[in-house]
Amino acid sequence: MPFGGHLGRTMTTSDHEPKIREKKFMRKYLIGAVLVGAFATPAFALTEGPYFVGLNTTTHTCSVVTKMEAGMKMMGKYKTKAAAEKDMAGMACRM
Repeated sequence: MPFGGHLGRTMTTSDHEPKIREKKFMRKYLIGAVLVGAFATPAFALTEGPYFVGLNTTTHTCSVVTKMEAGMKMMGKYKTKAAAEKDMAGMACRM
């Protein structure tokens, strides 16, 4: 049956209802996916950011931090925590 079996007859409203429901169903899930993506994107941004290798001038030890505090000397600034940890391993942090 060519043309979906509608040869010789007129499509009625009931023939269109499943397609309308399907479009509404798809639209609902598309909007949901966009909203999830919009709220998840900032969470991914929090996993990267400025990481610092800071030398605590009191204890003379280094650590990876996201905020330099009073009494710390910045030894380097990095985009990822892994890069900061890798570079810190090669530093002479003890004075």
